[in-house]
Formats: sequence, C-alpha cells, structure tokens
Amino acid sequence: MIQGQKAKTVLLIAPKAVTAAEEVTGSVDTAGADYAELIVAVTPTTTTSGTTVVAFADSDDNTTFVTIVANQTVTAGSSGARGLVICQVELRGKKRYLRVTATQNTTTNTTGALGAIARLSNLSQGPASTSDMIGVTVGGAAIPKVVVQV
Repeated sequence: MIQGQKAKTVLLIAPKAVTAAEEVTGSVDTAGADYAELIVAVTPTTTTSGTTVVAFADSDDNTTFVTIVANQTVTAGSSGARGLVICQVELRGKKRYLRVTATQNTTTNTTGALGAIARLSNLSQGPASTSDMIGVTVGGAAIPKVVVQV
C-alpha cells in the first residue's frame, strides 16, 4: 500500500466568514492514527490591523479540553492577506480528540474568513477500497474530494 493511503483528511471548520470577536471551533476523533496535522487558513477581509488567534486542545471525551498550544496569532498585513497556522501532533500517548479554536479579534468592523482541516496519518487501518478515499462526511453530508495518485 502507498503510505499516503494510510491517511485521511477531515474538515474541522468549513470555510466561513467571521465577524469581530467571533469564535469558531472544530474537533476530530484521532482514534487509529499516530500523527495529526491541524491546518487553519485565515484571510482578513476588511482591515489592515486585524488578527485571528488560534489555539489547539486535546480531550479524552470530546467535551473537556485542555489547551496544548495557545495564542498563535495571525496578523493581517493588508486586506486579502493570507495566513496559515499549522500544528503537528504525535498522537501516541496523547488524548483521543483534538480541537482547534479560532477567534477573530474584537476590533470594530474587523471581519475575515477562515477554515480548518485535520490530516490524520499512519492509520492503523488503511481505506478498505478506493471509494473510501474519495469522500468526506461532515454533519451527515458527503463532501466531494479529489484524490490523485502519482
């Protein structure tokens, strides 16, 4: 099996517009994975002084979370600038669930857009078939995904 097939990508936060002081969260069950990469993409849209603060936490029960990385700040250089916050986690010996929280700053009229994904890898079980590799389910709705193998 190609090692890249022993991985899956999960949508944590669907791309969305956010307003001043808005907090957005998303979590993922990491059972069966040895590594996780949480990626948050941020784009401010209306100010040159806007910031977005990102934090990462883990939990045994997907309810009570403990922060593992706090206050990662993305500062807008200009409207339309882009930023990424990436957290790479070695999961062996860690708690089962990971959560990302992104908070838009409280400056009046500060808005932006953000989204987040989790890439889980070195899964204990690879996909059973190619059809398991070409779709992601979020909130019961299938989201198409294109997988290209080279």
